[in-house]
Amino acid sequence: MKPLAWFGLALVAIGLLLLVYQSAIYWTRPGVSSAVQAEVNKEEAIPPLPIIGVVSLGVGIFVAVFGTRRDSHP
Repeated sequence: MKPLAWFGLALVAIGLLLLVYQSAIYWTRPGVSSAVQAEVNKEEAIPPLPIIGVVSLGVGIFVAVFGTRRDSHP
């Protein structure tokens, strides 16, 4: 396969991952300003825009299909 087709397949995989996993979760430890030391973990989420997944999927399919076509000109 041509490198352009591999790039298209990578974009398809990224697009599918973005559509399957709707958000990335991470935990923060905000500072507590009191006499009692308490450890608090706060869960935060970064939602990737589903439109990015759809665009990546569409562009990946386009690049994979047209990346494997042979040129009609010599």
